[in-house]
Amino acid sequence: MKKIGIVGSGRWAKVTLRILINIFNGKIKFVIFSNHGIEQLKNWISEENFKIDYLEVADYEQVDKKICDAYIILNAAKDHFKISKKIISLGKPIIIEKPLALSKSDVKILVDLSIKEKTIFGASNIFLFADYILNFKKLISASQNISSIEFIWSDPKNESRYGDLKHFDASLGIHKDVLPHIFSIVFYLFETSKATIKNICYLNGGSYIKISMIIEGKNCKIEIKRNNKKRERIIKILDKNIIKMDFANEPGIAKINNKKEILDTQWDISESPATKMYRSFFDTLIEKNSSLDPRIKPSNEIYALIDDVDALYIKEQDKYIRKSITDKIDELDDFNYCIKEYFLVKSLAKYDDVDTKVLNFIKLLKNKSINTENLINKDLSAFVRMHI
Repeated sequence: MKKIGIVGSGRWAKVTLRILINIFNGKIKFVIFSNHGIEQLKNWISEENFKIDYLEVADYEQVDKKICDAYIILNAAKDHFKISKKIISLGKPIIIEKPLALSKSDVKILVDLSIKEKTIFGASNIFLFADYILNFKKLISASQNISSIEFIWSDPKNESRYGDLKHFDASLGIHKDVLPHIFSIVFYLFETSKATIKNICYLNGGSYIKISMIIEGKNCKIEIKRNNKKRERIIKILDKNIIKMDFANEPGIAKINNKKEILDTQWDISESPATKMYRSFFDTLIEKNSSLDPRIKPSNEIYALIDDVDALYIKEQDKYIRKSITDKIDELDDFNYCIKEYFLVKSLAKYDDVDTKVLNFIKLLKNKSINTENLINKDLSAFVRMHI
């Protein structure tokens, strides 16, 4: 292997480049493909003064011209499918950051194409390479009568990670963003993917949702939230004991009936989970005869479940927007969050003008310049399109 392509130029692309430089000790060439911010990326590379012989920045459109031996997909989620399909069609190995694509049908297309092209397709599941997750799995393995599972995942409005400010993609519903992580962890812990979604509770304009589901006959509740006051990562298992893991600050702490236990005593001197994952992926490519680590094999089942959540989410979002328009906007920040996501998903605005369009739309609503009498009988997207 001589050259690796990194598709994307955001915070995680920078972290990944540092990891790969460390893994390969400067002996690999890198091409970073970006759609926006190429000059900023070049400036950052210059400032970092990397000790490698070859590092190039190129436009997305060059991805099938500047051929690499393998690719890592880290760009915007909405672009994952198109660019990944192009790379897999070249017969090149690929590993994709979550979500793999925005629907189960698109994920299936990528999986089937990788089989047809006989190329390796990996899914980035970083948490499954964290020893504290493995140790928590061992901890709960003796539990015979688990009655319920709870998972809480929330992020603060402003958070710095790995030296950069963390931003969420406003066009990506929180369920599509976070559930690939949560489902991969839960299914790994309980060695199953047999699950059904019961219902969801849509709160705070979609920035906070609660999901009720059944996993192997066990009740499971999931809460995910953006713009929270603090970062939360909590799994709670109810058996004869209450077993809880809090990994908001890695490597996390487990509690069995409030008795604390450190889950990874070697965390400070071990490789990061991301490093272990990428090392595993590239070892598979280099050794050629080895099979892909099952922890990073794509899961159609996960994306089928996310589609089920999405169907319920869209219905609840529709209800929320209609009520906000016809009655009144109870909480401006919540409505702003919701309608911004709606505009981007429906291609009613682009990233560079969405804030202006949202502001103007809200002004119309406040000034009662929109006739809402026929909204109940109209398609919501058609109604909104008329007034932006």
